[in-house]
Amino acid sequence: MENKECIMYTVEDVQKLLGISRKAAYKLFKQEDFPWMMIGNAKKIIKEDFWAWLQKQKQGRDSA
Repeated sequence: MENKECIMYTVEDVQKLLGISRKAAYKLFKQEDFPWMMIGNAKKIIKEDFWAWLQKQKQGRDSA
């Protein structure tokens, strides 16, 4: 089987990307505007959705 790049981030991936604590990452996944989903027993977010969400946060901050 060919090794394909993962298309989703886990809570741990988001934690590392943002440089936040594990608790803060799980708190983020509880936010209504954070577009995550359950895959089996794991909370995950599609990479493109994560980057779109992050850009939206930046735009909101820039317009404030």
